[in-house]
Amino acid sequence: MESKWDVYKLNQLVSIVRGASPRPIREYITTDVDGVNWIKIGDVKPDSKYITETKEKITIEGAKKSRFVKKGDFILSNSMSFGRPYIMEIEGCIHDGWLLLSDFTKNLNKDYLYNILSDKIVQEQFISAASGGTSVDNLNIDKVAYTQIPLPPLDIQQKIVAEIEVLEAKEKRAREEVEGLKLKTKEIFESINSLNKVSLEDISENLDNLRKPVTKGYREKGEIPYYGASGIIDYVSNYILDDFVLLVSEDGANLKARTSPIAFTVNGKIWVNNHAHILKFRDKATHKLVEIYLNKTDISEYITGQAQPKLNQQNLNAIKIPLPPLAKQQKIVSQIEKIEAQIALLEGQIGVIPQEKEAVLRAYL
Repeated sequence: MESKWDVYKLNQLVSIVRGASPRPIREYITTDVDGVNWIKIGDVKPDSKYITETKEKITIEGAKKSRFVKKGDFILSNSMSFGRPYIMEIEGCIHDGWLLLSDFTKNLNKDYLYNILSDKIVQEQFISAASGGTSVDNLNIDKVAYTQIPLPPLDIQQKIVAEIEVLEAKEKRAREEVEGLKLKTKEIFESINSLNKVSLEDISENLDNLRKPVTKGYREKGEIPYYGASGIIDYVSNYILDDFVLLVSEDGANLKARTSPIAFTVNGKIWVNNHAHILKFRDKATHKLVEIYLNKTDISEYITGQAQPKLNQQNLNAIKIPLPPLAKQQKIVSQIEKIEAQIALLEGQIGVIPQEKEAVLRAYL
């Protein structure tokens, strides 16, 4: 590793030990208020820096067979989503899926350590060490111990931390603004939910009869987007439709997971397979209102199948949509589009924060 500062192995700066689990664990889980916090991977959010609570506790006897961690200690996941550091804001016990970092050397700022452990400088070392030729990627004490850390003087560490904290405050404000804007969107829909609802088939024309699935090996390459349940999956040389339409997922896990939109607007020449419904509306405001409504509303009552969720045409047509007069539709769509533009801008700012943090570290190290 190249750095203008001395580089140390991590075990020269902190003590590293593995967690331990009393077994069988179910015999040590307790609801007693005097139980000891039992820290599991599921207790932490991906973007969290601190661990502040746990869902379960273990008995005092169980704690004697585990590894106790104190407030201010670091824990590091050593399997699954390995290498992610967290700072303890509570006391508790950790199982053997965690490593404990404690007894920090005096010339090490804890917040600097957190940032350097989270950065590519260290994460890439973790990835390389974890792969290790086995079928399951994991980190053990030895692999983590030999991780290299550049260590500038304490005053430089503090400057790094201060600049990163400015970025974190900016990110926090942006996330709060996003949540506030999403709440506004929710309130807009709640304001029309009391209106009389109409079936989707009464306000749209279903064009599913135009769909044509083509096996990948028989598709002729081109520049026309070929759509499936969740968006573009290929490009072909011909089209089945040249129009402004709304595509709605017919099947797939995303109908329940909702990690991406289930309804999306397409405009122009397209080819659509049999995994997405095609809807056409008379008014663009109605089109957009339906798109937003489907993406923000729980429609699980219309979905069949557990292992293979499906929204068939009959159920799609039956979905009830609150539909105010056209003028109000246009006003609502305008409001929501402005909100979505603001959210996109804020999420863009949030998205570059990791690169900005990385740039701070690179500038000093």
